[in-house]
Amino acid sequence: MASQAAIQRKNQTAANDHTKLEYELARLKRKVGLGFDVKVARHPGETKIVKGREVEELVEGNTIHIDTDDLNRALELVRHGFAEWLLNQHSKPNRLMINRLLEVIEELWYERKEEAADALTKLLQEPVRG
Repeated sequence: MASQAAIQRKNQTAANDHTKLEYELARLKRKVGLGFDVKVARHPGETKIVKGREVEELVEGNTIHIDTDDLNRALELVRHGFAEWLLNQHSKPNRLMINRLLEVIEELWYERKEEAADALTKLLQEPVRG
């Protein structure tokens, strides 16, 4: 069983490493003048799967999730994640436009489907005999 002192050292090292990641992210934000609301979250040992592949870094919204115990690799992943976040901001208007276009197409398709269903219903009705 690990001693209390060993656990404290491990926790202190993790806290120091996270501070270094936050410092690196702050440096990147200052350098480009963007992304001041981006955060970094470190989850060593929590493997993330994206499109069937394990990933060490994942950008979700304004958070860069890092999954590695290696500090140098984590710093590299923060840089990569921030670059990915920047690219996402550039493509966001296009994604919004495409999503809106898809909504309009789906609405039109639904209206036409309903018109076709109404026409088929009329064809399938049996005449009322009196």
